[in-house]
Amino acid sequence: MDLSSIIIGVLVLAACALPFIVANSSRKHRNKKLIDELNSMIGSVDASVGEYEIMSNKIAGIDKSGHYFFFVRVADGIKRDCVSIDSLKSCGATERHLGSESAIGLRVVQTDGSERFIEFYNSKFEATSDGEMDFAEKWNVLINKNLKLVK
Repeated sequence: MDLSSIIIGVLVLAACALPFIVANSSRKHRNKKLIDELNSMIGSVDASVGEYEIMSNKIAGIDKSGHYFFFVRVADGIKRDCVSIDSLKSCGATERHLGSESAIGLRVVQTDGSERFIEFYNSKFEATSDGEMDFAEKWNVLINKNLKLVK
């Protein structure tokens, strides 16, 4: 092989690898931002993270004592939710439809009767729901497990 073929081969290989390197770097940066947001929320209630999971542009977690559920989503700005499991009556993973818009998340009912919807996915901001219902089901099970321990 001559030198020009080797140089062209190296340049083509670098051009093929560059998108993967950039995507990996971007994912690491996004995950670090999500973890920083989660840690700041956990610090505000003087707790420490027990379990967490990152899914694309969202992170969910429960503190070690099982008293708080935390959720951060970066889609249309940063949305943060902190739920005291001690003050919950019930929790359920649900999908809701409002006209052409659909959403997936957790419906939590406080002991005082008030309801909240923690939105994991909204068709207005994300093209497809790829595993969000499974994500919601997983956190629903963990919250309900801790809810039973509290009662």
